[in-house]
Amino acid sequence: MNDVIRAFLRAFRDQLHPSMLMLALLPFFGALLLWGGLLWWYWDPISTFLREWLLAWSWLDWLNHTLTGLGLESWSHFLVPLLIALVLLPLVLVTAILLVGGLAMPTILNHIDRREHEALTRLGTGRLSASIGSTLSATAIFLLGWLVTLPLWLIPPLSLVLPFFWLAYLNLRIMSFDALAEHASDEERRLILERHAGRLWMLAIFVTLFCSIPLMWLVAPVFSALAFAHYQLHALRGLRSARAQGEKVIH
Repeated sequence: MNDVIRAFLRAFRDQLHPSMLMLALLPFFGALLLWGGLLWWYWDPISTFLREWLLAWSWLDWLNHTLTGLGLESWSHFLVPLLIALVLLPLVLVTAILLVGGLAMPTILNHIDRREHEALTRLGTGRLSASIGSTLSATAIFLLGWLVTLPLWLIPPLSLVLPFFWLAYLNLRIMSFDALAEHASDEERRLILERHAGRLWMLAIFVTLFCSIPLMWLVAPVFSALAFAHYQLHALRGLRSARAQGEKVIH
């Protein structure tokens, strides 16, 4: 637990560094510009498709007739834009996380190395191909889970729990891999992910909860990367230190 809190606090400290603030804003606004532009261009066909899809649900069709019969506005005036926002949000976050994991992580690791882990040897091999494979599988599961469970969001408790769970899952899968990809060997990465699985989930929950605060989601991907990098590089240093001490005892 102390390791999780330490990683979280050090991520918060580093996030305030000017270079990390700039690095955090670029991927988020880049992703927002990309998907916002596509949404603006294809708004009419997307909204029409969603309205027809929702009308296929008998109880929503009944609700629509009831509201219009009472002289009230159709639910489509607020439900369709809300549904589009619920789909747009994960696309923006996923794109920003992918940009951070694929492009910004080396800069983040260099920033942390200069402060705390200069002596930590980099033993990672084939980072790019391994990272792409891990990212694609995590993203596919996230998007599928998000879309499949979307109807359950109409149930009040699940509307809060499900998006939080999927975002924590995505943070865990992508950041925990990329944070070690350059420094750890395949065996070291496997050992750390196995031995620290519970605490990594705890860190993912803390980070996702913190980044759910208004305005904090602007820096969410980079803050997540900082937190996981701090935690796992510290764990890697501890693993290598324990092995070195064991070898000394044997000799």
